[in-house]
Amino acid sequence: MTNAKLFYRKGGENNFISVNMTSNGNTYSGEIPSSDVTLRGLEYYITAEDTSNNVVREPTDNVFSILVNITGEGLVKATPQPSGSAQTAYRLISIPLDVKNKSASSIFQDDLGSYDETKWRLFTLEDDQTYDEYSSSLTVEPGTAYWLIVKDPDKRIDTGPAKSFKTNGSYAIPINAGWTFIGTPFNYSIPLDHLTLSNGKNFSIEYYSGSWTPLTNSLQPFEGYAIHSENKTELLINPILGDGSSLPKKVNTQNNKNSKPLWTINIKATCQDAKDLHNEIAILPGSSEDWDYQDRPEPPIIGEYISLYFPHFNWNKISKIYSKDVRPEFEDGEIWEIEVLTNIKDLVKLSFENLKEIPENFEIILIDQKNQTTKNLLKSPEYSYTSINDKVPRKLKLIIGKHDFIKGVIEETIITIKDYQLFQNYPNPFNPTTVIKYSIPDIKQLDKSSNNVTLKVYDVLGKEVVSLVNKLQQSGNYEVIFNATNLPSGVYFYRLKSGQFHQTKKMILMK
Repeated sequence: MTNAKLFYRKGGENNFISVNMTSNGNTYSGEIPSSDVTLRGLEYYITAEDTSNNVVREPTDNVFSILVNITGEGLVKATPQPSGSAQTAYRLISIPLDVKNKSASSIFQDDLGSYDETKWRLFTLEDDQTYDEYSSSLTVEPGTAYWLIVKDPDKRIDTGPAKSFKTNGSYAIPINAGWTFIGTPFNYSIPLDHLTLSNGKNFSIEYYSGSWTPLTNSLQPFEGYAIHSENKTELLINPILGDGSSLPKKVNTQNNKNSKPLWTINIKATCQDAKDLHNEIAILPGSSEDWDYQDRPEPPIIGEYISLYFPHFNWNKISKIYSKDVRPEFEDGEIWEIEVLTNIKDLVKLSFENLKEIPENFEIILIDQKNQTTKNLLKSPEYSYTSINDKVPRKLKLIIGKHDFIKGVIEETIITIKDYQLFQNYPNPFNPTTVIKYSIPDIKQLDKSSNNVTLKVYDVLGKEVVSLVNKLQQSGNYEVIFNATNLPSGVYFYRLKSGQFHQTKKMILMK
């Protein structure tokens, strides 16, 4: 031998640092500076050259991996947990190391205090897609993510004593049929193209930050993600970046499809601070009217939520609801069934984006099947209604196409309302909210509005307390929530007026 070289790098880095090894007889040695020894682990390989210029590499097509240990509080998450309400503060969290004590109480209670549902909560997603709340026997598994919500600000999670995982081979995470919450066990970013399912199938990954978003870049330490698979399998994470990897880097995520649709409409749903922002319909040549890999399943719900999705119970798939519904080209028109579910009793707002992308000879009409109302979205790309039932989704139809096609769908869907009606509020008596329902009679022309509609509340002296409605409204059934939090107990009256019609009913606030 004439020389030997040591090539090393921190786990997750692309480039190696070379060190000329020193000889002592037939023994060669090289040193790695302590500053490069981190919880990302270490990777290295060695080359040696003889007098005939023959060079050998060990290992021949991979790297050696050195594990690194840490004591004390271990690795600390760089950012504090979000804090606040059940509408905004839930996050998925994972632990990016091989911790010595895997009990959830050991990992979380030293940072968050004893388990207290008013201070913080932790949930696991079970194989049957239900949630199981924290227990003292819960263990935190590497590669698994958990729902965590924290009330108080500035809370940081640490791992406690731990060591890095080997970085010279794939790490396997069990995946359920349906959704699985995952995280990277490595203390550095893992690009999406380093993930594969062992069965070679496609998969979908979502990231939650107050609303679900399709993941397009990489897995980050301490973060959690939701992955969807049609079958039980394993997710293989290849941690080797840059040179020295012989492991596969092909990815089959439906989030990274390169096919460009002709047009896409994004639908956003909000209710108070709860959001569901990434819902898409698209037209893509060659796609299927039935299920294909372009269609993206709707992720799980948690806390006080709003969820907008496209139901497809006729598809023979694990998921029955989807946040992305892609169809092939059509000539006359298409109908997308939409359902919106929320456990918040308040105003739901829907907005429709990119409507200018559709062909000029197409109209876009939204039908609210509960209220029996239509909305021309090209005139106003927003729609609102009041949510009153967290167990029954609001059913809508989005119709896109030529005028005659849309007219036919409306005639089949809308039931004619012939008379004005003001219904008794429910519940009654109430504290502090109640629902007032009323009907506006049929308007023959699609976009012609009725007379101005007002709905006002008065006290027993006839003084106006609040104006709940004051606007033009089309034919349909309407529901409004009246919140009397700031009013005293007593008898109140609500009055509906539209054109020549007016009617008043009594209700009782009992605190």
